[in-house]
Amino acid sequence: MQPEVTDAAHVAAGRNHDIAPKLGFALPESKFQPPVARPGIVARTALVGQLLAARAPVITVAAPPGYGKTTLMAQWAERIGPRAAWLSCDEGDNDPVVLLSALALALDRIGPVDPAIFAALASSGADITMIPRFVSAVASVQSPVTVILDHAEAVTNRQCLNTIAEFAVRLPPGWRLALASRTVVPLPTARLRALGGISEVTAGRDPS
Repeated sequence: MQPEVTDAAHVAAGRNHDIAPKLGFALPESKFQPPVARPGIVARTALVGQLLAARAPVITVAAPPGYGKTTLMAQWAERIGPRAAWLSCDEGDNDPVVLLSALALALDRIGPVDPAIFAALASSGADITMIPRFVSAVASVQSPVTVILDHAEAVTNRQCLNTIAEFAVRLPPGWRLALASRTVVPLPTARLRALGGISEVTAGRDPS
């Protein structure tokens, strides 16, 4: 049986197709969709429940391969529902223009993003100074919003890491940013704690 496609999904896909040609490069659909659960996958009920209960604006899940990070994040995203913007990171995201454009496309699937931001990203080079304008452009997406970056360890470019860190401290009200990674993602944890908190999940450790 084919999965049901809602009217909202059609609308989101339509917006995405309207904006995608303005990027100047292609992004695979798989970047924006959590993986489909394989038969027999154990539900991470306790951890999902703790992630749902977390009040910190930033959540990190850092653990080695085999921990089930992607499964955990996908099950959490399913519980969040249509207010989750999913982005699977890969080596191609080590370009700030690509990374922020992909993030804007992910957000456009849950609420309209000003298309002008894509031209602005391409023309500016999308360094860290672009983040205030980027946040202003995507803040029109009505909260609550949860941005999930899976496989964040694929992002190793220092400029891109700084961009993610700056986005984390400038999240619009009612937004959350979650990163799943094989390694600890460099974030200004002291600053984030001072601004309202960060929940950190590692192998064998529950969210704090």
